[in-house]
Amino acid sequence: VSSLIIIYRKVSQLVKPFFLLQYMKIKLTILFSLCTIILFAKKESYQNYPQIPLNCEFKLNRHLKESSGLIFFNNLIWSHNDDKNNHLYGFSTNKKNIKKKICVLNTATTDWEDITQDNNFIYIGNTGNNTHIQRDTLTIYRINKNLISKKKISKVFCDSIQFYYPGFELNGKRQHNFDCEAICTFNNQILIFTKEWN
Repeated sequence: VSSLIIIYRKVSQLVKPFFLLQYMKIKLTILFSLCTIILFAKKESYQNYPQIPLNCEFKLNRHLKESSGLIFFNNLIWSHNDDKNNHLYGFSTNKKNIKKKICVLNTATTDWEDITQDNNFIYIGNTGNNTHIQRDTLTIYRINKNLISKKKISKVFCDSIQFYYPGFELNGKRQHNFDCEAICTFNNQILIFTKEWN
């Protein structure tokens, strides 16, 4: 799954905006399915796959030094940093300038790993769980899309969904199977993807 996340981030950073615009509309489950097929192939067979040239259209704004997730909503691409601040940044598909900056109140920026959405809400996964911030309870923040859609909005409040992993014990070890790096929504559920260290 860690390899899948690398693919996801590389595509998010390097792919042309038009390409990104089209594919952000497709359910993330399709993306995960395609990547999973590739990940299960033998490493030595990777060279047999066709090479797809990618061009860098533009670099992300300086405020997004550690972009950790992407969604397309309300004609903007939205992203956030991993742990630098509690803001969402919306930018257009043809310019790197940030069009909208929204502070998400009543949140902690411990380790924001990903962002996803459904018809009514945007979800941010504060779910990183490696050595220096290991914790037994994780949080997903839920933001009403109607608030984000307001023209002059700069701050929003969110709900918190807390969860824990049955069987997980705090042990200070980095390599465990309870470190969520990606989330997506499907059939009124939030799917959580963790690294499989073991």
